[in-house]
Amino acid sequence: MNIVAVIPARKGSSLKDKNIYPLAGYPLLAWAIACAKQSCHINEIYVYTDSEKYAEIAEKYGAKVPFFDDNPNIGKVPNHVFLKDFLDKYEILTGKQIDYLVILWATTPLRDVQFVDAAI
Repeated sequence: MNIVAVIPARKGSSLKDKNIYPLAGYPLLAWAIACAKQSCHINEIYVYTDSEKYAEIAEKYGAKVPFFDDNPNIGKVPNHVFLKDFLDKYEILTGKQIDYLVILWATTPLRDVQFVDAAI
């Protein structure tokens, strides 16, 4: 079963760089990646971003960023738009399909992995 985590982290926001704001010495994005890495179900971790800076941080903490969000209106559209884009690009890039997609928001850093695993 292919279970993939995606962490949406665009740079444009009402609060500049909120996705990489430091918490206890780590950017918020790193907390979401760490949670996904601890999961006993998640096979792959991706960060969906429009920022090279965010991509560097994501890769430093163990997530993949194989493509960038190139939709200039991404912050103004419903979430299903970027999720569809991610799924389409993932399938083209990997040749695989995702059985379950787990969305972990960078701005919710203190989630417990046991609840993520239970939800899966």
